[in-house]
Amino acid sequence: MTRIFSPLFVAMLGLLSGVFAGLSWFWIRADCLVEVALMKARHVETAAGKTKDWDVWSVEIDKLSSELRDAKARVQKEEDDMGLKTARIVSDRQELEKLREELNSMHRNISDKVVEIQADEAKNLRMLAQTYATLSRMLLSRLSTTWTTPQW
Repeated sequence: MTRIFSPLFVAMLGLLSGVFAGLSWFWIRADCLVEVALMKARHVETAAGKTKDWDVWSVEIDKLSSELRDAKARVQKEEDDMGLKTARIVSDRQELEKLREELNSMHRNISDKVVEIQADEAKNLRMLAQTYATLSRMLLSRLSTTWTTPQW
C-alpha cells in the first residue's frame, strides 16, 4: 500500500493519464482535421485544373507586357527629367529676379548720378556765363579805351 502512494508512482500515473487523454482527444478530433485537409486539397486541384483550361498567356501577351514595362520605365524617366527641368527653371527664374533687382538698383543709381551731373553742369554753366559776362565787360571797357585813344 505504501508503494501505491509513493511520489514516483503518482507521477507516473499522472503522466500516463495525460498521454492517454491527449491521444484520445487527437483520435476524436483527427477525423475533422483530415476532412478539412482533404477539402483543401480537392479545392486546390480543381482551381489548378480550371486555370489550365483558361490559360491564355502567349508570346504576344509576353511581348505586350514587356513593351508596357518599357513604356512605364520611359514615362518614369520623363517624369524625373521634367522634375529636374522644373527645378532648373525655378532656380533660373530666381536668378533672373536677382539680376533684375540689381539692374534696377543700378538704373536708379545712374539716374541719381545723371540728375547730380545735370545740377553740376547747370551750376558750371552759370559760373561760366558769369565769367564770360564779366570778361566781356572788361574787354569792352578795354576796347573802348583803346579805340578812343590811339596808341602809337
